[in-house]
Amino acid sequence: HSHHQNRSLQRRSISSSLSEVFMRTNSVFILALLAIPLFTACDDESARITKYTEEKVNSSVALQKLHDVCRNLPYFSTAEPTSKAISRKNNELYYFYKLDLNPEIVMSTTLVPFGWKVVTKSRGLWEDQLEFENGNYWIRISNGNFGETNFSTTCRDTSL
Repeated sequence: HSHHQNRSLQRRSISSSLSEVFMRTNSVFILALLAIPLFTACDDESARITKYTEEKVNSSVALQKLHDVCRNLPYFSTAEPTSKAISRKNNELYYFYKLDLNPEIVMSTTLVPFGWKVVTKSRGLWEDQLEFENGNYWIRISNGNFGETNFSTTCRDTSL
């Protein structure tokens, strides 16, 4: 009788630890999905968003300036983004790149242009990030595996 009870307790503890592991991995999986912008999912959608972003940038002097700041970064200025996006508030631009470069070099603080100050430099589970700012401009460079791309730049004009 106690043997049977023991076995059912074992089974219960195994199933509860499995569900705990599932919940934990599931939340990590969900976080990973949240970290991957939805617009990398489909090429047509990505092309549509890139085109929309370019139209928005072309129609705004402030966004053109933000675009210039974002695109004139070392390593990124000579590469063509694989896709582009803009925030709903129209104050952030996102550029995605496939660069065949050593992330250690690209993510080093020597990348930070003269006169800019580093806000944070972090190594994460999914990506490494480097953030710096100057006046109204804030830039985050991320390196990780984002599907077809491995680098992204997020540029914000805090005055917009």
